[in-house]
Amino acid sequence: MALVRPTGGCELSTAPLDALLAEARDRLTPAELRLAQVLVDDPALAAFGTVAEVAAAGGTSGPTVVRFAGKLGFDGWTTLQERVRGDVARRLARPGDRLRAAQGPALQSARDAAEDGLAAGLVAGEDEQALAQVAARLATADAVWLLSGELSGATARVLAAGLALLRGRVRLVEPAEAALSLADAGPRDVAVVVDFPRHRRDVTAAAARLAAAGTHVVAMTDGPLSPLVAHADRWFGLVVPAVGPADSAVPGVVLAELLVALVADELGTAAGERLERVEAAWDDAGTHLADD
Repeated sequence: MALVRPTGGCELSTAPLDALLAEARDRLTPAELRLAQVLVDDPALAAFGTVAEVAAAGGTSGPTVVRFAGKLGFDGWTTLQERVRGDVARRLARPGDRLRAAQGPALQSARDAAEDGLAAGLVAGEDEQALAQVAARLATADAVWLLSGELSGATARVLAAGLALLRGRVRLVEPAEAALSLADAGPRDVAVVVDFPRHRRDVTAAAARLAAAGTHVVAMTDGPLSPLVAHADRWFGLVVPAVGPADSAVPGVVLAELLVALVADELGTAAGERLERVEAAWDDAGTHLADD
């Protein structure tokens, strides 16, 4: 499920742990940020390890672990650990995790990852309103800029292709060209930036430049500790399973397709009129073999 950066206070009873980490990010010390990374990278250790084990994993001390829990709004490490255990239990209950528990060859593992990716890209509950708000901005912005790393490029390309059918001034930017290409981005524009670990330096730098220019930045990334979050007005965190040597493109592509559908709905007849013009241009150029 996609997780959305909160815009206000969070209730501990309902807020996702990622949302709590995002709210506290700017108040965490370097040692506490390492502990936050432990929660993200090794939730099993956070859920079942002792304070000493978690402190060792984060390269810090037991009292720092307790203070870290307090900064997230919990009354102690035990309470935070109970929350992490609940998150782990929900994760293990996903169909993809049940399938992964069964042994199988590489093809089966790929199928498992694809199912995990599909589940990760689907949005429910509190995320629906955030998606609708982003779609409204994508529909009305003067220009839309799309930027990603290599391994997350499928998401940006799907979003760019879909939006270009519906509206003008949609630009897919290569990271190496970002300094020049993004020079015209401004406060009436929207930029969607997609990147996952190990996070490209040039993509993060481009997001920072866009934010400084007043452009509304939407990030699709791995979670609240991503370097993109600091520059984003809104972010969506996706769990990205591995497929062989690469990360799965499915979660990001699903999210991109959801956004395109919402933008089409937002534009209404204007989208239909643009599609008719695009079809006419294709017919004039003889683009498609099926039309011969």
